[in-house]
Amino acid sequence: MTSLARAWTLGAVAVLLATQVATAPVLSIGVGEPSGSVVELQVGGREGVPTDASAAVLNVTVDAPQGDGFATVWPCGEQRPLASNLNYHVGQTIANLVIARLGTGGKVCIFVQTGTHVIADVSGYFPAGSDYVPIINPVRLLDTRDGTGGVAGAVPSESVVELQVGGREGVPTDALAAVLNVTVDAPQGDGFATVWPCGERRPPTSNLNFQTGRTIANLVVSRLGTGGKVCIFVQTGTHVIADVSGYFPAGSDYVAITNPARVIDILSILCPAIGCGPLYAFVELQVGGRQGVPTDASAAVLNVTVDHPQGDGFATVWPCGEQRPLASNLNYHVGQTIANPVIARLGTGGKVCIFVDPAIGARVIADVSGYFPAGSDYVPIINPVRLLDTRDGTGT
Repeated sequence: MTSLARAWTLGAVAVLLATQVATAPVLSIGVGEPSGSVVELQVGGREGVPTDASAAVLNVTVDAPQGDGFATVWPCGEQRPLASNLNYHVGQTIANLVIARLGTGGKVCIFVQTGTHVIADVSGYFPAGSDYVPIINPVRLLDTRDGTGGVAGAVPSESVVELQVGGREGVPTDALAAVLNVTVDAPQGDGFATVWPCGERRPPTSNLNFQTGRTIANLVVSRLGTGGKVCIFVQTGTHVIADVSGYFPAGSDYVAITNPARVIDILSILCPAIGCGPLYAFVELQVGGRQGVPTDASAAVLNVTVDHPQGDGFATVWPCGEQRPLASNLNYHVGQTIANPVIARLGTGGKVCIFVDPAIGARVIADVSGYFPAGSDYVPIINPVRLLDTRDGTGT
């Protein structure tokens, strides 16, 4: 693992193996959504999300895009913002988490620049009156390509950008944490980026992994540090973009861990070395009772990474004790290191389950950055549910 921040905290995990490959969602490749088009996705009033919910937590995936492009998610009824949520390349399957304010009629709008299939899974929501404050429309705080945010030009290798978040775009100076979408563009080599509260020591975790010349984004729920700033470290020279979509005010019941911490870094399976055939891996990850997360916490904010898998596949995260859902959280390609955040409801014994298909030498990493305590006004759905899949017509 050469392009990941390294730290080992194995803790108490169980890796369970089975001798058949679980069935991935069936692809039915078609036109999907045409270039430059918008999907209006009904979220409020579905799968337990109230019609007047303030915001929803969605995992948005594009599959088999017909060209390079980006996707933007925003509340219907508002003007489409400059901000983007997801960047993709031709033929790539890639996902990103979005905490989306619901717009007119409880809908979110999804714009795709290039024709592609679109999938959206919902894992929770913030009800009306929640202390999470979604900004009316996501706003760009940093873009080193044009100097937005006070930094012009690519950020050099092994350097840090201090990004002022508090006191900008409606985020209070004393806000506890902010929801940011962080993107790297035109990186000069393979590497990773880490986001953490300024004034704290840089943690041995990563939020974003990138490859030479590839544009990629990831959501970060980051505690604000000294002066309302977050720090962004890049291992390799690259342009950096950051958009803000909401915040947790001081006194919120969301608890941002002082510094993100690693809770698992484990090789999912050793079968390629011993020739035991096609398998999948199932990891029970103890979250409650570790790194300051209470045993009875409602949900945790995790960044899950797959490192150098030996084949294409996907990963699903869900509360242990529940049936594994159809929804996926992370899609990866052979040799790729890729991360995606998950706001995961904790299941039996404070555990989350991680399924990896196929588990052929992939390293699985998970970092925790915060949690919602029992009684929080964030409502994690019992199990993530698919709302939209243009491959089979779900949701449209």
